[in-house]
Amino acid sequence: QEAYFEVDLTGNFTFVNDAMVRLTGCSKQELIGMNHKQFTGEATAKDVFHAFHKVYTTGEPSKSFDWEVTRKDGLKAIIETSINLRRDPSGKPIGFKGMIRDITERKRMVESLRQSEDKYRSILENIQEGYFEVDLTGNFTFVNDSMARLTGCSKQELIGMNHRQFTSEQTAKDVFQAFHKVYETGQPSKGFDWHIIRKDGAEGDIEASITLQKDPSGKPTGFKGMIRDITERKRTEQQLNYMATHDILTGLPNRLMFNQLLNQAIRSASRNKRLLAVLFIDLDRFKIINDSLGHEAGDRLLKEIARRFKRSLRSVDVVARLGGDEFIILIEEVEGLSQIEVV
Repeated sequence: QEAYFEVDLTGNFTFVNDAMVRLTGCSKQELIGMNHKQFTGEATAKDVFHAFHKVYTTGEPSKSFDWEVTRKDGLKAIIETSINLRRDPSGKPIGFKGMIRDITERKRMVESLRQSEDKYRSILENIQEGYFEVDLTGNFTFVNDSMARLTGCSKQELIGMNHRQFTSEQTAKDVFQAFHKVYETGQPSKGFDWHIIRKDGAEGDIEASITLQKDPSGKPTGFKGMIRDITERKRTEQQLNYMATHDILTGLPNRLMFNQLLNQAIRSASRNKRLLAVLFIDLDRFKIINDSLGHEAGDRLLKEIARRFKRSLRSVDVVARLGGDEFIILIEEVEGLSQIEVV
C-alpha cells in the first residue's frame, strides 16, 4: 500500500510503483522523468532538498519526515517519506530510493483533535468553576485558572500538590471516602461539600463533583472534577439557620430551639434516671421601662439581663428568650431541689 519511488541525483523519477501513481494522480509514464519539486511549493521543495542532501552527504538513511504535496488534480496531501541513498556496484551514489505513506487523514484527525483539545482547554480556562485532574493518589496533574484563584496558589504550585494539603485531617478522610467510592463503583459522584483552607490561611467551602478517568484499555488512571465556591452560600445558610433558632436581640436560643433542647434533655434524663429543672422568668414592671424610657432602653435592659443570666449559670445550662420580657432556663443533671434554690 505504501508508495515506492526511485530518483536520480537531481530528483527526477526513474521508477515508481502503482501506489505512487494513486498518490500523485499521474500515470507511471507521466511520472518518469518528472522532478519531485513539481509536486510541492518552493519553500517545501527547499526543505525536501536538504533532507535528500543530508542523506547524500552522510550516506545514512533519513528518518521519516512529513511533506505536503499537490496532486495532479490540485488536491493537497500530507505524506511521510523515508529515503535511502542508491549506489552503483562501485559504491558511487547514483540516486535515491524511498517509501511514501499518505498521512493526510491522520494529520487531519490529529489537527481536529488538537483543535478540539484547544477548545476544550479554552472552555476549562474560562469557566468560573474550578476544574482539576488528579492521579490515583490525589496529586494534581492539571488545574484551570479558577482552581488557582480558589486555592490561592499558582497553577505551577498546584501541579504535584495533594488535595489533602488544603483541608483538615478529618475532612481529608471524608474526601478520600468520596474519591474511593467513585473508584470502586466507576460512577460519578454527586456534588459533596468540602471545607478547604487556602494558601493564605483563609477558610472556605466548596462543592465538588468527581469522575473517574481511564486509559484506552479501561484501566483507572485518576480523577477529574469540577469545584464551585459555595462559601457565601454556606455563610448565608448558617446565618439563616442562626436567625431561625436564635433571638436576634439577645443572641439567646429562641422558643423553637429551646423546645428541641428540652425534648432532648427529657429523653436523656429519662434514660439516665436523672433530674432536670426548668425555670420560667419574666421581668416585673418591664412595661414601665418601655413606656418611660423608650423601646431602645428596653432593648438594652433585655440584653443586659441576658448577659447576667449567662454569667450566673454554667456553660452547659441553657438560657433562652421566649419573647417580650420572658426568659426560660434549662438545667440538667440536677442533684436535688436545694441545688435549684441556690441557682
